[in-house]
Amino acid sequence: MASENTTIVPEKNEYYPLLIVDESELLAAGGDETQMVMERLQAYAQLPEESKKIFQSDNLPLRLYQMEQKFGLQTASIGRISILLRWMFFGKITWNDFVMRIDSILLGEGMPHEKTQELAGFIHQMLTEIAAEEVPVEPTESSEESSTIDQKSILYLPILKALSTYPELHYQRITSDKIVMKGEHEPVPPTIRNWLRVYRDEVGVGQHSTVERGQFLFQSDNTKTLSTSDREVLSLLVKSIEEEAPLLVDTEKKIILFQSPPATTENSMPAPSAEVSQPIRPSLRFESTPEPPTPILNEGETGELSFSSGQQLQSEQEDAWKPKE
Repeated sequence: MASENTTIVPEKNEYYPLLIVDESELLAAGGDETQMVMERLQAYAQLPEESKKIFQSDNLPLRLYQMEQKFGLQTASIGRISILLRWMFFGKITWNDFVMRIDSILLGEGMPHEKTQELAGFIHQMLTEIAAEEVPVEPTESSEESSTIDQKSILYLPILKALSTYPELHYQRITSDKIVMKGEHEPVPPTIRNWLRVYRDEVGVGQHSTVERGQFLFQSDNTKTLSTSDREVLSLLVKSIEEEAPLLVDTEKKIILFQSPPATTENSMPAPSAEVSQPIRPSLRFESTPEPPTPILNEGETGELSFSSGQQLQSEQEDAWKPKE
């Protein structure tokens, strides 16, 4: 799909199902935006890796934009479809519910039923192809070294303590491409030191909400084109900055291994064996759950990063993905 990547997707949240705002979700959270954000983050965190892979794929907004152009849709309709996609992955509606709802949305735009069925087929193929994409494993210094970890040399430390104890960590590269930093004329290496400077330049000092962190991870000029693996590494770094979450530090090799430590770890505990996860090729299936209200999308809404689900996730069940025929 390399040829598709030449298409420039407009910077609108309507093409990003994780970012588009739905007013009904805010109402369900009692008008508490923080609660809404936390619920959606928790729901997203519980999704299987193949679902997260689709949400984080650069091809998802690209294909949604192409769908808008192909079928002559209004951008607001793409936003409503994005919300429904999120609901489907979060287990709130089934594939059949999804198809019926987009049929209702697009009939309101004057699109004949036959055309909406063609569009549903486009979406099904889009999701299947994105799910089957190979995720290249781009070895970083940490992933190359992790296979030969001496567990006795592992400590669990928050990032700032790790940097003060082992200054060499400042110069560890953690993502693939150079980044643009304020005050620099040329892009700089993607080291921990430089990413920390970029983060503080963009979000400021002090504690930051999940909304602010999410906007940085998905919407910043330096992050919106990151690969899934690079964004996950940066997400662990940001979490460690804000919450003092421990990271795995190889004190002998003076590198950070960007893996989430077990929930009950202590600094003296040995690290788990490090493995490189293989790409998952899921088949798509969505199970049935009680239906939520129809999504509400206010005209002109800019949207913020927020994740919401008040129901038990069907995606937590084994083999829970595939549009029913």
